[in-house]
Amino acid sequence: MQQHGVQNDEERDLVDQFGCGAIYFALEECMGENDRVWSACQAQVKALRECYENAAVSETQKTGAGQRKDGLSDMSSRAPGN
Repeated sequence: MQQHGVQNDEERDLVDQFGCGAIYFALEECMGENDRVWSACQAQVKALRECYENAAVSETQKTGAGQRKDGLSDMSSRAPGN
């Protein structure tokens, strides 16, 4: 059974890795209702970005500065060119 474009359990787990799945699905629903026009769904885009950023900060605090759960270094806190 497909839910909001999520095709399998692995993809569903990836979407909800940081606890932002419900917001992602709301964005997908909005995009579907608005012919995939991002400008019509800016509230959901902003909410998803904030959810991910909050989750990334929380994960960094849990695992140590600069290290994400997936083992990659966290580049989000670095300014371009640094």
